[in-house]
Amino acid sequence: MREQDPEKKNPHRAVLYIHTHRANSSKNINAHVGDLKDLLVQQPDLADTSQGKVAWKGDALTRILGEEKPGRVHGLGLVPNPDKVLDCSKSGRLKHLNITSLDPTSSEDVVSLRLQVEKLVNHVQNLEQKTKALEQQQNQHGGSGDPLSATTNAQIT
Repeated sequence: MREQDPEKKNPHRAVLYIHTHRANSSKNINAHVGDLKDLLVQQPDLADTSQGKVAWKGDALTRILGEEKPGRVHGLGLVPNPDKVLDCSKSGRLKHLNITSLDPTSSEDVVSLRLQVEKLVNHVQNLEQKTKALEQQQNQHGGSGDPLSATTNAQIT
């Protein structure tokens, strides 16, 4: 195959299937090969390897032989992993993926939310400082231990 067309270093698995499933006299061993040849004549883009892929879901061999069994890829045997050959995505491959948005409003929303959180954190810190100051005042004046009496005393004075 490579001698006939040296440009094709990695032929599509459908072309490989045709070449490996016939007798020396070019006579078809099974009906699948004839159907596959007819399909490739009608729709040659189903076996296009110009993008570097030799297999994908819905290609010519899948249409003739049906879906692959778990752990196998038609025409490639047990050696390759179907997820790698058929380019299936899994969550494990996506964990290092950074998603960016071209929508400017989403980044503006994030910035405004961060500012709001920052203001709330500052407000909480101020309230905590005021609470500590009131507790110290209560302890200095020898309050009754009731936090409400300290606040009412502070409000009265």
